[in-house]
Amino acid sequence: MKRLILSAAFFCAALIPLHADDALKLPPVERFVTSNGIQVVCIRDELPKITISASVCTGYLYETPSNAGVNDLTARLLNICGTKTNPAEKLDTLVDSTGSRFSVRPDWETVTVSFQALDEFSDLACSTVAGILREPAFDAQRFDLARSLLRERIAREDQDPFAAAYGRARQLIFDGSGYGVRATTASVSSLTLDDVKKLWASSVKSGNIVIAVASQRPASEIKTMIEKHFAPIPKGPRSDYQVKNPSKEHLSSVAGKVYFIERSIPQSTVVFCSPAPGILAGDEYALRVADEVLGGGGFNAKLTTEIREKRGLAYSTGSVIRMRKNAGVFISYAQCDADKTAETMELMNGCVGQMRKGQISADELSLATQSIARGYVFEFDTPLNVLSHYLSLWYNGLPDSYISGYTKRILSQNAKTLQTSFSSIADQGIVTVVIGNAKAKEALQKKIALTVLADEKR
Repeated sequence: MKRLILSAAFFCAALIPLHADDALKLPPVERFVTSNGIQVVCIRDELPKITISASVCTGYLYETPSNAGVNDLTARLLNICGTKTNPAEKLDTLVDSTGSRFSVRPDWETVTVSFQALDEFSDLACSTVAGILREPAFDAQRFDLARSLLRERIAREDQDPFAAAYGRARQLIFDGSGYGVRATTASVSSLTLDDVKKLWASSVKSGNIVIAVASQRPASEIKTMIEKHFAPIPKGPRSDYQVKNPSKEHLSSVAGKVYFIERSIPQSTVVFCSPAPGILAGDEYALRVADEVLGGGGFNAKLTTEIREKRGLAYSTGSVIRMRKNAGVFISYAQCDADKTAETMELMNGCVGQMRKGQISADELSLATQSIARGYVFEFDTPLNVLSHYLSLWYNGLPDSYISGYTKRILSQNAKTLQTSFSSIADQGIVTVVIGNAKAKEALQKKIALTVLADEKR
C-alpha cells in the first residue's frame, strides 16, 4: 500500500505544471580578464576537483570546401600529441596516474580543450590546457595517424543512410558553402601538417579564447593559476565565420524537389531539410517548442504518433532544430521499409502542413513546453556541462539571463508563435532527400518526379 501511495504521489507531481516564474538558479559566477585579454568564467564546485575548459573560436563553419575537415583533424591530433613540456607518452601517464580526464572536442563553431582532475592536480590541469593551446607537440607520425583515423570515420559515416541524406540535404540548401561544407576523404588527404599548424596558430589568440573553470578554490587562486599559465598566449582579436545564407533564387531552384540516392538496402531514409535562423534572430524559443511538437518530443510528437504509433510505418522518425550564432538548420526524418516510402513521405508532409497552419492542440503545446522546461535542468548535470553553457553564452554574446529566463520564455509560447516561426522557415522551401533501393525508387516514380543523385563516396 505504501508503495502504491508513493507511486501515486510521484504521478500527481508529474502532472503539476511548471510555472513561468520557476527560474533555474545556478551557482554564482565570477568573471575576470587576464592581462593579455582572455575572458575567464569561474563557478564553485563543492567537490575536491577542478574542471577547466578553453574554447577556441574555430570549427566546421569556419571551413571552406578546400580545407574541409581541418578542424576535426586538428582536434584529433591535439588529443594524441601532448605538449612540448609533456609529450604524448608522458601526458598519457600523468592523466592515467592522477585519475584525470582530458579531451579536445571539435564542433561547428569551436574547438574545446578540457581537463578534469582532483583539486591537488589543479596546476596540472591548467598547465596542460594552456600547453595544448600554446605549444602542442605536433609531429608528422601522429599527424598521419590522425588523418588516417579521420578518413576512416568519414568512410564509416558514408555508410549511415541518415548521415548521408542529412549531409546531402545541407549541401544542396547551402550550395556547398557554410553549413553545406562537408569533409571528404579527398579534402582530408590534401591537408598537411602545416595546414594544422597554421590553423591553430592563427586561432589561438587572446581575444579568440574563453576559459571556464569549476573549482572549490576561491576565484583569486584560480585567477593566479590562469594568469601564470595563459598570459603568454599572444594577443589578438576574435575571429568569426561568414555564412552565405541561401538566396531566394537558389532555394527556389532546389526546394520542392525530391532527390533520390539509390542504395542496395532494405529500408529507406527520408530527410526534409530547411535553413533556419541563427540563435540571435529571436525565434529560438518558438522553434524549439515547434520542434518538440513535430518530432523532437518522443512518443507524443506528431511524427511519431502518425507514422510509428498509429501505423507502424517507421522504426525511427523525428525532427531536430539547430541554431548556431550565424546560421541554423531544421530537419525532419523517417526511416521505413522500402515499400512504405511514399506513404511515409505523405504523412511527413501532412505533419509539416499541420505545423504551418498552426494546427497544434492545447495538449500538444502543454506537453511540449512542460517537457522542455522540466528537462532543461538536466543540461546542467555536471560541472563540465554547466561550463559548456557559459562558454556558449560568451560565444553567442548572450547574457546570463538567457539561462535563468529560458524556461519562462519556453512556457510563454503559444500556437500562434509556433505557427509564425515554423512557417517562416518552412515557407522558404524544403529540400527532400531519400536514400533507398530500386524498389522504393520505382514506387516513388509512379507518384512524383524524382531528381536522381549519384551515390557519391566522400
